[in-house]
Amino acid sequence: MLKGPSAILYGRGEPGGTVNYIIRTPTFENGLDLQQYFGNYDFYRTEVHVNGALASEAPASEQFAARLDAAYQTNGSFIDFVEGERFFAAPSAHWWLGPDTVLTFRGEYGNDDQSTTLALPVVDGRVLDVPYDRYFGEPGFTEIEAESSRGLATLDHRWTEDHATTLSLHGVRSETDGGNFIFFPFAGPLQDPMTGDITRAAEVIDFTSDYFTARIDHIWDWTIHEGASPRSADRTAGKRTGRLFPEVQSQLLISVDFDRQAIDGDRVLSGHSPLNPFRPRYTGYAPQPLLPGFPTVFFEDRSIEAEATSVLLLDRVSFGEAVILSFGGRYEWFEASSKSTFSPLVSFPNSDNDLDEASFNPSVGLLLKITPDVSLYGNYSESTFSFQNIGLPTVTGESLDQERSRQFEVGAKAEWFDGRLFATTSLFQIDKNDVAGNDPQNPFFFVNRGKERSRGIELDVAGGPLPGWRLTVNYAYIDARISDDPTGVTTGNRRFGVPEHSGGFFTTYEIQGGPLRGFGGGGGLFVSDRVELDNFDTAELPGWEQLDAVVFYRRKHWIAQLNVKNLLDEEFFYAPGAFSVSEVQRAPKRTILGSLIFKF
Repeated sequence: MLKGPSAILYGRGEPGGTVNYIIRTPTFENGLDLQQYFGNYDFYRTEVHVNGALASEAPASEQFAARLDAAYQTNGSFIDFVEGERFFAAPSAHWWLGPDTVLTFRGEYGNDDQSTTLALPVVDGRVLDVPYDRYFGEPGFTEIEAESSRGLATLDHRWTEDHATTLSLHGVRSETDGGNFIFFPFAGPLQDPMTGDITRAAEVIDFTSDYFTARIDHIWDWTIHEGASPRSADRTAGKRTGRLFPEVQSQLLISVDFDRQAIDGDRVLSGHSPLNPFRPRYTGYAPQPLLPGFPTVFFEDRSIEAEATSVLLLDRVSFGEAVILSFGGRYEWFEASSKSTFSPLVSFPNSDNDLDEASFNPSVGLLLKITPDVSLYGNYSESTFSFQNIGLPTVTGESLDQERSRQFEVGAKAEWFDGRLFATTSLFQIDKNDVAGNDPQNPFFFVNRGKERSRGIELDVAGGPLPGWRLTVNYAYIDARISDDPTGVTTGNRRFGVPEHSGGFFTTYEIQGGPLRGFGGGGGLFVSDRVELDNFDTAELPGWEQLDAVVFYRRKHWIAQLNVKNLLDEEFFYAPGAFSVSEVQRAPKRTILGSLIFKF
């Protein structure tokens, strides 16, 4: 997990944080792990991890290693009729072509078939009071199958002690198809005042997307100043690490990358037969006109092609061990075209848009190590999320502008107990322009919500202060608001779905000796403040608390573990649904997950 400016190190992405998704790399040893997971709601998952050094007798500079990670999972849910099936396989290989050159390949295949429409409707600002396990989808129709294939090849070569180059090629192909419901009052109230029926709009999707990137990174390490010792401190030793006359070193990253994205597919849109939340009768897929005068179903064909070429320069200059300065920037050329065509019998607009943009995103940071264990830092960075808004349909048919952001952050980092416990605290401000969101008048489309600003404080503590004791603590205060709404209606309102206060802790202890050595357990509490249900501040969801627990027994070649999430079986709701402010997501009820891991 990359938080803060590290998330937009390369000038693209969300400024608050991002997940660095990688596949495990083979190691030069032989091993086999078998892992079996089982839980309530018919959860079963089997994992196999195989690693082999196929040339273990060869010199280190010529060794070859391979790895395979695979998993198969089936699951039910606390929600009626909800189920899923998942398969995953990830082969990888690591080959030293010489003492300074290594070739790495990582592949991945995944197939995920899961039920959709997991939300509960919101009527007049309140979550509908129905049984917590009520399903508002249609068994056999509201499910999505996603199939994806991914490949990544990297070639690393160190030319000298000061120069190293990495060439990487990355490709992804994914296919997604299935059905989903959206809760929205297209042609009347969401809930019929006479019958209590809930209106549902249907969406059937079939999309294929391809993504390719080629990247070359070169790192140049060089010494700007070799340093000198102050005469009064040491006239003879010639030390070069003193704070007064430190050694100055530079690590320059030069990067060029090319990205291409293509999406093609269609949506079948319609109204649907309503569902009575108290006496549900499931009919299967039963489309009906979305609006008066519309056909029973109508189509949208959509295609997107986008390309980006960028150059990044980022320098990291260290003054001894006490001061580190980083600065640089990323320049990007971005071109894209998007087309969206609806059935001729509906009044939704077609679109055919082209985009040709160039952007520069600078970044600068400073770290001061005031003691061996405490550092202060500050940074500023900007980002352009080029691929974020391209292709999002609007009711006018016009394209949305690219989302841009900037972030300021200052903070402190510390470590205690000989580096076993780490703490970070920060003050930050994130400003985002041209933020896209679902159109409040029609969630099939999107609008420019304007500008958003998030200010706050974050505190993280993690580590093991004593042998066997692990501890994680975090807290965040975030004041997230709409700083500028093009319509002026929501300016100054809190942003939906973001709690003002949130945090939690989790701790475990493992017995270090005696007959119970390897036995351990722990638990934690996670809390969240209330959140707004929409940007109009018309309704809110209450805060929540969740208590988790774990026990485990660890031996040399096997581990047994039992996790319990939502130990008290509380019923509460998370942020608003993904498609409409007329829906919310339910927190899972008490979930029990057991696991057995065998290592050979």
